[in-house]
Amino acid sequence: MSNIKYFLGIDGGGTKTEFVLSDKSGMILNRFIADSSNPNDIGIDECLSLLQVGCKKTCGMFDFKNISVVAGIAGASIGNYSDLIRDFLYSSGFANAECFSDTKLTVSVTLGSKDGICVIIGTGIVIIIQKNGIISTVGGYNYFFDKGGSAFNIGRDAIMYSLLCEERNYPETPLYTSVRNKCTTETVKENLSQFYKGGKKYIAQFAQCVTCTFESDDESKKIIETNMMTVAEQINHALSICDTDTIYFAGGLTSESIILKKYLSEFINKPCELIFNKGSIVDGALKLAGVENTYVENRRT
Repeated sequence: MSNIKYFLGIDGGGTKTEFVLSDKSGMILNRFIADSSNPNDIGIDECLSLLQVGCKKTCGMFDFKNISVVAGIAGASIGNYSDLIRDFLYSSGFANAECFSDTKLTVSVTLGSKDGICVIIGTGIVIIIQKNGIISTVGGYNYFFDKGGSAFNIGRDAIMYSLLCEERNYPETPLYTSVRNKCTTETVKENLSQFYKGGKKYIAQFAQCVTCTFESDDESKKIIETNMMTVAEQINHALSICDTDTIYFAGGLTSESIILKKYLSEFINKPCELIFNKGSIVDGALKLAGVENTYVENRRT
């Protein structure tokens, strides 16, 4: 469309939602960070309200009629959420609007049009297969049903271990101390109401207690090992569908690539190069929106 001058990419995950506005060359014009927008966690009405605020914060000084927007929202593939979000963006006045799950954004920023496997490993976990232009997934059923591998799973395991330490008077360990110190109460058990109130996003924050004590605590090593075995098992199934020598990773836990590689390399059935994308998945949204180039360094703060 000839009137499109600007491009808005939206990456909505389980922890945060990133809005980035750019021109066609990829020069970043504005950026805004909001809370999680997964409609399965916060409800579709709250999701749309968050998107409305984020779009105004990011694009308020520009005419929406000159903007093409692509949103990749975790959980949008369930039910008709993607249609509802796309229709809402159109009704907001954008020249063009599309909504996908965050899996399509991740494929765009890692595989592009190539066959292969990539993994979103953040608050949640999903293994993505692209073969002959068709995208399919392994896992990614949300925290109710995923077996392990996400920041939520790792954080929950750390909390469960710490509760057991208090219940059975185990000796204090670095992991237990880290979890207790992160709580707002004197004991971990007394923080139970906050765990339930904070939900998935809050519990996922406790994954940091595991990664920061990994070198000094055997239980932290065990938690990482168990969770990476689960991820590797899913990757092995994906490899039986799409044979490749390279696995791409994106999401919040990529910051712990050294720790994760140690176990994934051991449990994946064949030697593979493991590439951890340190850029933002929102790059994929900008590319799908029509941006020729993306410049991650322009967005980092």
